[in-house]
Amino acid sequence: MSPEDHARKLEVSARLGRGWKPYSNVIIMRSYIDAMVAPNGWDEFHDVPTDKLTYVEYGNVGPGSNTYGRVKWPDVKAFHNLTELALFLLARHYWIPLPWYPY
Repeated sequence: MSPEDHARKLEVSARLGRGWKPYSNVIIMRSYIDAMVAPNGWDEFHDVPTDKLTYVEYGNVGPGSNTYGRVKWPDVKAFHNLTELALFLLARHYWIPLPWYPY
């Protein structure tokens, strides 16, 4: 971000992403998320059901990385443990049987 834009970043709002198609998957991990990212994080897209999206955050830092105000869609997840993240991602691939994972 340029020095000129840095002073204006609180005037701007951004989102982490939005699902353009059902069954889209996004993982944002180990990234710096600036304050310009809105607390809800994710945005809806016209005619895309939010129960068919998977948005995951893990290990991010910065003033916009607080996941407390994120949208409450079924598969919007914030992980703080790498093992839990790995188990979640493996369980998403239904062709890999993990009968002991609590979906």
